[in-house]
Amino acid sequence: LGDEFDIFTEPSAEDLAPPQRRYRALGFAVLRFSRRRITETLHLFYTFAVITTLLMIGAGALVTLLLSRKVLAPLHEIVDATREISQGNLDREVPVRTNDEIGTLAEAFNEMTRSLAQSRRELEASLKALAQREKLASLGELTAGIAHELRNPLSTIISSAQIVADPRRSEEQRRRFSGYILDEAKRLSTTLTKFLAFARPNEPHLVSVSPREVLTKAVDLFRQELDEVGIQLETDLPEELPETFRCDPNQLHQVLLNLLINARDAIVSQGEGEEGQITLRARAGKDHLQIEISDTGCGIPPENLKKIFDPFFSTKSDGTGLGLPTVFQIVKS
Repeated sequence: LGDEFDIFTEPSAEDLAPPQRRYRALGFAVLRFSRRRITETLHLFYTFAVITTLLMIGAGALVTLLLSRKVLAPLHEIVDATREISQGNLDREVPVRTNDEIGTLAEAFNEMTRSLAQSRRELEASLKALAQREKLASLGELTAGIAHELRNPLSTIISSAQIVADPRRSEEQRRRFSGYILDEAKRLSTTLTKFLAFARPNEPHLVSVSPREVLTKAVDLFRQELDEVGIQLETDLPEELPETFRCDPNQLHQVLLNLLINARDAIVSQGEGEEGQITLRARAGKDHLQIEISDTGCGIPPENLKKIFDPFFSTKSDGTGLGLPTVFQIVKS
C-alpha cells in the first residue's frame, strides 16, 4: 500500500440477513488516508516535548543558580566567618547584601560578632586590671619581705657598732662585736645578691650537654658537705639517658644545688645525721628529662605547701626564702 492504505467496509451477515423489510445493497465504501501526516504529527509532538523538557531543565538550572547566589553564597560566607571567629578573629563581619531573611541573619551574625569582640575587650581590660592589682600586691609582699630580711642584720650591725664605739667596753668585747658586724654584713650582702638574682634573672643560654655529666658534677661538688654531716647521697642514672640534651648548665646546676641544700637542711633539722639519705634520680621521656631529688627528712607541712614558692617565705631561721622561688623561676623559663 506504500504511504496509503484502504479500508474496505463490506456488509456483515446481519446486514445481509433478510430484514423484516428487504433492502437492496447499492455498493461498498472505500476510506483512504495518508500515514505521512500521522508521522509528521508525531514527530512534531516529540519535538515539542523535547523542547519543552529542555526549557524546563534550563529554567530549573536558572532558578537553582539564582537561589545559590541569593541563599547558598551568603550561607557559605557565614560559615567561613564562623571558622575565622572560632580561630580568634572577631573583626570578621559578613556583608549584608539583601533585605530578606538571609540579610537579617547576616546582620544578626554581625551583631553577635561585635558583642563577642566587646566582651573580649572588657575581659582583657579586667584581666589587665587584675594583673596590675596582683602585681601591686606582690610588690607589697616583696617589699615587706625585703624590709624584714634587711631589718634583722641591720639591727644587729647597729647595736654591735654602738658597743664597738663605747669606750667603756673592753678590747675583747670590741673585737667580738666587730666580728658580729662583719658576719651580718656578709649575710646582708648574700641576701641582696640572691634578691637581685631573683628580681633580674638571666635569660637561659641553651646548649647541648650531657645530662649524666651535669648531674654527676653537681653531686660530686656537694657530696663533701653531706659527708661532713653524715648524710648519704645516692644516684640513679640509668643507661638509657640521652647522650645530650639542651639546657643552661649553670642554671641547672643552681637548681640542683638549691634542692640538695633544702634536702640536707630537712634531714639535719630532725637530727637524723648518719641515717639520713638523699637520692637523685633521672628518667628520660620521649621529649623531656625528668630529674627527681628525694630525701628522708621531715618534709613540708601541708599548710606550707602553697607558700613554698613565695619570695622570702622560709621555715629556717637563717633562710632567705629565695631558694625555691629561684628554682621555680629557672625551671619555668
